[in-house]
Amino acid sequence: MTHRALTILLLTLLLCSFRFPTIDCEITGHLRSKSHTINVKYVTIIAKGNDFGYSSAKTNSKGDFLLSFNTGLHDPTPIKFYYINNKKDTVFIKQQTRFDSDQVEMTFYIP
Repeated sequence: MTHRALTILLLTLLLCSFRFPTIDCEITGHLRSKSHTINVKYVTIIAKGNDFGYSSAKTNSKGDFLLSFNTGLHDPTPIKFYYINNKKDTVFIKQQTRFDSDQVEMTFYIP
């Protein structure tokens, strides 16, 4: 009887110890103004997906930023990128369906 209980306990521990694979992504990004008239300093960049809420980061004085997020349990669904300017306007930048790596470098140009 104890052998059976021990076997059940070990099987339960074994089955419960597996974690579902998730996809962590880190984006080194650059926000640039095509016309050089739009301020890209210290604005907020947002990445929003269906499998996760959102991740945000502030740009530095050059418009560079670092975003990290976990896309969840599945292949990533399209991720939409926005920026919030200093006037608090939220502007859509781009939608990315797939990444070639979990560490990506991207440059976003705004008009």
